[in-house]
Amino acid sequence: MTNRNAIGLLVLIFLPLLALAQKDALIEAESFIDKGYWVTDPQFIQQMGSTYLMAHGMGTPVKNASTKVAMPAKGKYHLWARTKNWAPGNWDAPGQFKMAINGKTLDFIFGKTPNWTWEYAGEVVLPGKEMSIELIDLTGFNARCDAIYLSKVKVQPPVGGPELAEWRKKKLKEPLSPETTKSYDLVITGGGLSGCAAAIAAAEKGLKWL
Repeated sequence: MTNRNAIGLLVLIFLPLLALAQKDALIEAESFIDKGYWVTDPQFIQQMGSTYLMAHGMGTPVKNASTKVAMPAKGKYHLWARTKNWAPGNWDAPGQFKMAINGKTLDFIFGKTPNWTWEYAGEVVLPGKEMSIELIDLTGFNARCDAIYLSKVKVQPPVGGPELAEWRKKKLKEPLSPETTKSYDLVITGGGLSGCAAAIAAAEKGLKWL
């Protein structure tokens, strides 16, 4: 057997094993291809570690947000969504929404649980390796969706804090630190009036552009 044939055989063996090992998918809501009339809310990114989608319709349900996702394999998946009932009390939760998978609307209603948490919607069957997801606003009163998690194993993700941040980085394969680090005397972010004024002042003090 030649080296090339041996490598080809290893690839044919290894790739299916890799697909079997990848049994879940984390979809960040703010990464949806078509956000409809949902808006990206970044104001709590320091507390949450992420932005999220919000349906701000002033009492009128907004247009669906939608996207397509490549899944590791077809089959049954457990589905969670990280949501928040932002006004819990003895009344219906104001930010309720549903989800449609491949055009089929799920029965489960999201947005009823107080505080940011993962709401479990049960199992969904995916007939192929590509799926479509839609967020369906029901109330127009600030439904919130941070992320959607699909897994072949029924294990709820961490609710919050450092545990969620580390879990999110692992699932998204984000690096824990930049590939390279550099030191600067001054860094200006933004090119508005204040940024331009800061740059001019820095140049007058002898600092050079990079």
